[in-house]
Amino acid sequence: MKVRTVCLTPWHVAPGVTLAKAALQRNGNVLLTAGTLLTEAHLNQLRERGIDLICVELPDHRSAEAVAQDMADAEARVNHLFRGPGSLAREELGEAIMAYRRIGVA
Repeated sequence: MKVRTVCLTPWHVAPGVTLAKAALQRNGNVLLTAGTLLTEAHLNQLRERGIDLICVELPDHRSAEAVAQDMADAEARVNHLFRGPGSLAREELGEAIMAYRRIGVA
């Protein structure tokens, strides 16, 4: 089954979902490793510790064409936001946003 990586708050994740990336504390300590099958207890722990975002694997039922269209739409939105002249830092931010959007698409 094809999966995609989606980053959500622990409040919007149901038990039974797999972590795509390690869940880290603010100081960098690992709370849960990538590949952990999340339980309600795990989710409660993340919520209680104030973890804002976790990356999970969700089934991806989109066709290759739909994925390509979603990426093209995302790139068009980013290009619109970063249109016009700007600094190198601004250009790098736009590139970082697109790299983030590509996570889990392959």
